[in-house]
Amino acid sequence: MPASWPSEMGRHFATVEDLINAAQGELRPQTTMLVKGSRFMRMERVVQALAASHRQREGTRCPGPDQWLAQDVRAFNVFQYITLRAVLATLTALAISLVAGPLVIRKLTTYKIGQAVRDDGPQSHLTKAGTPTMGGALVLLSILITTLLWGDLSNRFVWVVLVSHSASARSAGSTTTARS
Repeated sequence: MPASWPSEMGRHFATVEDLINAAQGELRPQTTMLVKGSRFMRMERVVQALAASHRQREGTRCPGPDQWLAQDVRAFNVFQYITLRAVLATLTALAISLVAGPLVIRKLTTYKIGQAVRDDGPQSHLTKAGTPTMGGALVLLSILITTLLWGDLSNRFVWVVLVSHSASARSAGSTTTARS
């Protein structure tokens, strides 16, 4: 630090723990603090410690499993990136659809939930009679499972989407009737 700077503009700390303790003592409500350093210095530890003390002081939620793991094993930090979680959610939904699809189709056929074809339509459509019509249930199931696995469940908007998808699945299920 140049000699012309006042001592209030910057301070040096021997260890990261000293910095964390000093910063925790300085923080007040509505305080903004810039923590700057190289990746080598692992300044994210300071940010995580300050955020944890803020959550504890404010009584907000505990960190999720992805954050617990990221604190101990650095490789798990990648799961905090939304782009990776979106790609993994897409792959998970695809896997669920491929694995559960034949089972759902067999169950729908067993329950005789199928497409009703009108007699006044084209003759080629008569071959569609009995085709299961609840394929959307498989899509909704995949969305619900992957959102629960990969979504940020601390975000209230995620819960709004989950509830609306569940409601649409229930309403779609109540309008479909079994064939006799």
